[in-house]
Amino acid sequence: MISSHAVAFNALPVSMPDVSGEPHLQVAAFFRKRLYAGVLDQDGGDASIARLLRYYPGAERWEIVYETAVSMPERPRQRRRQPFALELGWRAIASVPGERGREALCLSLLCAHQPRLLYSGDGEAFDVLLPDGGEARPLGPLHAFQGWLFGALAGAMSDGIAEKPEGGALLYACRDPLAGRWVAANAPGFGDPHNQVVHGFQVFNGWLYAAVGNPFAGFQLWRTQAQGEPPFDWERALDRGAQRYTFNSAAATMAVFRDALYIGTGVPLTEDLQDEAAGCELIRVLPDGRWELAMGQPRFSPLGLQVPVSAHGPGFDDPAQTALTSLASSGDALYAVTLARDPETVSGFQLWRTADGERWRRIATPADHGCASCLPRALIALPKFLLVGGDRCPNPTDDRREPFIWLGKSEC
Repeated sequence: MISSHAVAFNALPVSMPDVSGEPHLQVAAFFRKRLYAGVLDQDGGDASIARLLRYYPGAERWEIVYETAVSMPERPRQRRRQPFALELGWRAIASVPGERGREALCLSLLCAHQPRLLYSGDGEAFDVLLPDGGEARPLGPLHAFQGWLFGALAGAMSDGIAEKPEGGALLYACRDPLAGRWVAANAPGFGDPHNQVVHGFQVFNGWLYAAVGNPFAGFQLWRTQAQGEPPFDWERALDRGAQRYTFNSAAATMAVFRDALYIGTGVPLTEDLQDEAAGCELIRVLPDGRWELAMGQPRFSPLGLQVPVSAHGPGFDDPAQTALTSLASSGDALYAVTLARDPETVSGFQLWRTADGERWRRIATPADHGCASCLPRALIALPKFLLVGGDRCPNPTDDRREPFIWLGKSEC
C-alpha cells in the first residue's frame, strides 16, 4: 500500500571484509556527522565477532572502528534456573555528554562473559568502562540526564544462562563514565519484584521516564527528576499496561513529539514471546501527566473512557502487528515501526508516519515490492530524511540473513 505521504528510499550497502558468518545489524546512530552501525557476525560457533562500522558519505565506504569477540552462552548440563531471553551483541548506542561539553559516544555490548560498556570522545578510540571493583555489568538501554549517565541492567549471566535481576529491574547511574563509580539509581523493581526489566528511557518535560516490563500485570512507567544523590526518588506515571494489563506487558520504545511522550507497546525483539499477543498500542503522555490512547483498544481507565485519538484499533487495525518496536521523531513528523510477530517468527513489518500524532499514514518501503524478509532494528528520523536499518533474508530459498540500511527522503 502506498500512502499519500511517500518516501523515496535508497539502499546503502553494508559491506565488510572477512565476514565468515551471518551478520546482523543491531544498532545505528549518527555521531559527529558520521553514521555508525553495530553489526554482529555470527558464525554458529562458541564466539561471534562484534564490529562497529563508520560510514563516510563522500567516499561511499565503511570502515571498522572497533571489533571484538563476543562469547556465546554455554549449554549447561542441568538448568537450575529459569532462562531469561536476551540477545547478545550490541544492545545500545547513545550520544552522551563528554569532556569540555562535547558529546561522546557510549555503547553497550552484551556477552555471555565479560559484557562491555564502550566510551569514545572522538568515535575512533574506545575505552572499556568498568565500575568500581572491575566487575562488568551487563547494561542494556543507556541515557544521559541531569549530568548522570543511566544504564539499565540487562540481566545476570550465570552458567551461560541469562537470569532476571533478583528483586526486579535495576538501574545504575554515574557522573563520570571514565572513572566508573556506578551506583544504584532505584530500588529493585521500583518496589515490585514483577517489574523485571527496563526496556528504555526518554526525557520529557524535565523528567527522565523509564518503561518497565511486567508480564504479570502489564508494563509500568516511572519518572524521576534525579535531584540529589542516588538512589533517586521515582514516581509512577502509568501501571497495569495502561489498563490493558498483560496484553501490554512491555513498552518497547518511547519518543517525544509535539509536546507529548509517545509509548509503543509490545514485547521487544530482545525477548521471546511466550504466547500469541494482541495487536500493539500507542500511548501518549501529556505534560500535565495525563495519558491518552493514540492507537489501540477503546476501554475505561481511571481517567475515564479512552478512545484512540487516531481512530485506529490495535496494530493500526491489524491485530497481527503485535509489537511497536521503534519510534523516532524528526521534529515535524513521528515515525513508527510495527512487527507482525508470533512466538516462532517475525513475518513482516509496517512503517507509519504522522505529522500531528493523530492522522497516521503507512509508508511504502522496498520490502513491499519484493519477497525479501526484513527485520528492522534501527529507526532514525532527521528533518526530511529517514533511516531504517536491520537485517533481511535476500533469498527466499535461503535462511541466511544480511544487514541492510535504507535512506529515505520525503517526496512531499
